[in-house]
Amino acid sequence: MQYLIYLGELALRALALGAIGLLATRLLRRRSAEIQHLALAAVLVAMIALPLLMVLLPVVRLLPASKIRNHSSINAVFPVATPSAAPSGPRSEPEGSLTVAPLPRVGSFPGWPMLLLAGYSVATGYQLLRSARAVGKARRMVKRCAPITAAPPNALLCDLAVVHAMAYPLPELLESPEEVVPFVAGWRDPVIVLPANWREWDEFKIGSVLAHELAHVRRNDWRTAILASLNRAIFWYHPVAWWLERQLRRVAEEACDAAAIRSMHDTHRYAAVVLEFAVSVQPGLEWPATAMARSSKAGGRIERILDERALWKSVASRGVRLRILLVLFPLVYAATALQIRGTDPISHRPFLKEAEQATILSEGWKVTPDEANRLEAQLERDPDNVEARIRLLSHYYQRMQPAPRVKHLLWLIANHPEADVFRTGPGFSIAPDWSGLNDSDTYQQAKKLWLAHVQRLPADTRIIAHAAVALMNPEPEAALELVRRARRIEPTNSEWVEWLADTYHLAVRAAFAGGPERIRERAGFGRRSRWFGFWLPLPASLQLKTELEMSTDAALVGATGEWLVRETNRLNDNDEVRQSKAFGETLLGRARSLEPDNLRWNR
Repeated sequence: MQYLIYLGELALRALALGAIGLLATRLLRRRSAEIQHLALAAVLVAMIALPLLMVLLPVVRLLPASKIRNHSSINAVFPVATPSAAPSGPRSEPEGSLTVAPLPRVGSFPGWPMLLLAGYSVATGYQLLRSARAVGKARRMVKRCAPITAAPPNALLCDLAVVHAMAYPLPELLESPEEVVPFVAGWRDPVIVLPANWREWDEFKIGSVLAHELAHVRRNDWRTAILASLNRAIFWYHPVAWWLERQLRRVAEEACDAAAIRSMHDTHRYAAVVLEFAVSVQPGLEWPATAMARSSKAGGRIERILDERALWKSVASRGVRLRILLVLFPLVYAATALQIRGTDPISHRPFLKEAEQATILSEGWKVTPDEANRLEAQLERDPDNVEARIRLLSHYYQRMQPAPRVKHLLWLIANHPEADVFRTGPGFSIAPDWSGLNDSDTYQQAKKLWLAHVQRLPADTRIIAHAAVALMNPEPEAALELVRRARRIEPTNSEWVEWLADTYHLAVRAAFAGGPERIRERAGFGRRSRWFGFWLPLPASLQLKTELEMSTDAALVGATGEWLVRETNRLNDNDEVRQSKAFGETLLGRARSLEPDNLRWNR
C-alpha cells in the first residue's frame, strides 16, 4: 500500500509539473521554439528526477506544523474512531481497546495493492522494452549504412556547421540501403543518415535536410528524445508524460525547421521538401524522434513553416535562457517539495537514524537538572526539536519524574510514531507498572494515539510494529494481531516471521508449564529480529499451540520449532523443557515436509 500511496503522490506532483509546462508554452508562444523547448526540457528533467527530488529537497509547508505543548490537549491531535463493540463472552475489553478484523492466511492470494504494484511493474517493463527496441532499431539501421565520401554533401555540411556555430568533429554522413526518411542517431558520436536516392536531390533539398538534421545534433534532440521515452516508461499511467513527449517532439521539429529556413532562405520550397518526406512515410513504421518526418499527417507543421512570423523569431541568447530557468526553478521546486497540509506525523520525511537516536538516548542519562531546564527552554522556542525531547525523556525516566516525562512521551507518540526509540526499552513504555511513571489515564491517552495512527495509515508496518510494542505488555493479544497484520502487509519480510515465532515459542512453553508465570528460565539463542517476543495469558497460549499443530505455514512452523529446540538445548532439564523441545522437533519435521527443498529446515 505504501508504494501505491507513493505513486499517487508522484502522479499529483507530475500533474503540477505538467501544468507548469503547459503554462510555460502558453506564455512563451510568442517567443522562439528553442525557448519553449528549453522550458519543456526543464520540466522533463524535473519529472524524471521527481522520485529523488521528493526525498532530497527540503519540504516546504504552506500551513504551520502542529505544536503540542502539553499532554492535556493531545487527544485532539487525531480523531479516534469509536472502538468496535467487544465480542460477547466472559472477557470484557477496556474502552478504546483494539479490535482487529480477521486477517487472510499468510501465503493466500495477494491483495489488490500487490496486484496493482505488479501491474505497474509489468507495464513499466513493457514501456522500457519498447523504448529499447526503438533505439536498437535505429542502431541496426546505422550499422547497415555506408559512409558518404562524396565531396559536395560533406562540403555543404561544413558550410552549414559554420552557420550553426558548431564545433568539430562534425557528425558523419551515412547512406542507408533502405528507403528511409533522413534522421540523426547517436549522442556522443552522432551520425546523419540519408536514403540511397540522395544523389537525385537538388542542392536546395540536400541543404535543407542537412540544415534540419544538423540543428537536431546541435540541440542534442536525440538525448532529449531518449529521456522523454524513459519518462514515459516510468509515468506510463500519467497523461502528462505522453503529452510532454509529444510537445517536446513538436517543438524540437519547429526549432529545427526554423534553423533550416534561416540557412536556406526559402520558406515555400522548404515546406515542399518537408511535405515530400511526409508523404513518403509508410504508415505503421515508427521512425526516430529526430527524423525529417515521422508521419504523413504534417498539416499543422506545414502551416507553422509557412507562418514566417513564427519561424523567423530571434534565437534565444544565453541570458534569455538563464532568465527562463531562473523563473522556472521556484515553480519546479514548489511542485516537488510543497506540502499544503501541516506536518503529518507519519509523512515521508527525514528523521534521526537509529544509531543517532540511541546515542542521544544514552546522553540523556548524563543531563543535569540545570541542563534539563535549558532544554525545556529550547523546546519553548522550537517545539519540533526531537533531539532535545529524547534527551529529556531519558533524563526524566532516570530521575523517575512522571509528569514531564509523560508530556514529552505523548508529544513524541503524536508527532513521530515512526521513531525507532519506541522499541529501545522501558523508558518509552506506556504500560502502567510498579514505577508509577505511567498511570491508567496516561496509558489510555497513549493507546488512543497509537490506534489513531494505525487507523490513519493501516499499511505502514513500522507504525503498526511500534503500536504492537506499546500494547504488548498490557494487551498482548491485541499486539499479536498487529504483528500478524504487519506480516500480512509484508509477507516476505522475515522480521515479522521471526517476531511471531519468538512469541509463539513463548506461548508453547507457557502452555506446557501451565502459564507464563510458571516458566523457570529463558535462554534465547541469538536474535534474528529487532523485535522481542512477548508473553500471552494461558488461554491464548493454548490456542496458539493448537494453531501450530494444525498450521501449514511452513515459515512460521519451522521458525517456531527452531526457537524451541535451540532455547531448550541451553536450559536445565525439567518436564516443561523436555515437552517444549519435543514439540519444537515435531514442528521442524512438519516444516521439512511442507518445504522439502528448504535447506533451513534440513540443517
